[in-house]
Amino acid sequence: MTVSSRIIVSTVIVLVVLTVQSAAAQQAPVPPRGNQPTNANEPRATNGTVYTNKTELFATFRPPFIVGQATRIGAHLSKLGDRFLPYADVTVTATLTVAGVSVKQSLSKRDRPGVFRLELTPEKAGTGSLVFDIAGPDGTDRLVFENVLVYTDRADALARQGPNLEAGAIRYSKEQSWDENEYASAPVERRVLDSNPAASRVLAVPRTAILQIEGAPHVYVQRHPEAFDLKEVKTGKSSGMYVEITSGLREGERIVIKGADRMPRK
Repeated sequence: MTVSSRIIVSTVIVLVVLTVQSAAAQQAPVPPRGNQPTNANEPRATNGTVYTNKTELFATFRPPFIVGQATRIGAHLSKLGDRFLPYADVTVTATLTVAGVSVKQSLSKRDRPGVFRLELTPEKAGTGSLVFDIAGPDGTDRLVFENVLVYTDRADALARQGPNLEAGAIRYSKEQSWDENEYASAPVERRVLDSNPAASRVLAVPRTAILQIEGAPHVYVQRHPEAFDLKEVKTGKSSGMYVEITSGLREGERIVIKGADRMPRK
C-alpha cells in the first residue's frame, strides 16, 4: 500500500469514528445540571401556614428540624385585607420549644418586604411548638405552629417523611402575589343567600373567585400559599356578591377570592 493510500484509509477511519461518536451523543444527551434528581439521602424541605385575623405566615424549613443541625427558615409574612400586602418594618422573633428547652432568634432586617430569613438549631428531639412574634408600627401579632416535630437525626427524618404533597400543584410565589397582582384568599364558608333570614345557609364564594374556563366555572383552591389546584365547580343560586357552590368545594377550604384571573393556569 502506498503512502497516499494509507493516508486516505486513516482519514476515512477517523471520519467514521467521529460520525459514530456524534450520533451516540445525539441519542444520549447529558441532562443539564439543573435537572439532576434531588439527593434521596436528604430529607425534603417542609412548610407550614398559620393565620390570625390580620396575618398570614407561610414558612419553609430547610431541612426539617433535626437535633443539633441548623434549619433555615424562610418566613413570608402578609398583612390580610382587601389585598394581601407584605410586612416590611417589623421585628420577627422565632422561638422553638421542645420539652421545656427553647431556642430563639430575632430579626429586623428583611431580605425584601415580607420575607425574613431565620435560622434555628434544635437542642431536643420530640414534639413542641414554634412561635413567631412580630412587632412593628402597626402593633404586634403572634402566630403559633403546634405539634412541631424535631427529629433525632437525618435517618429519623427520612424514615418519617411523608409523600410530596406539592406534586402536580400550580405554583405561584408570594412575591408574585405581592408584586404582580391584587391578591387575596379566604376560607369557603356557608352563607344565607336568600332575603329570608330564616333560609338555610349554603356554601358560597365571592363572584371574584370564579373563573370561566371553556364554559365551566373554576376556582383556585390553596394547598399552601404558593401551591394551588384549579378545580371545576358547579354553581347554584346567587345573591349580590356571592354565588352558591353545589359541588367541587368543601367548607373550610381556602380559595383565591381576588386576583385569580392573573394567576397561571398550569
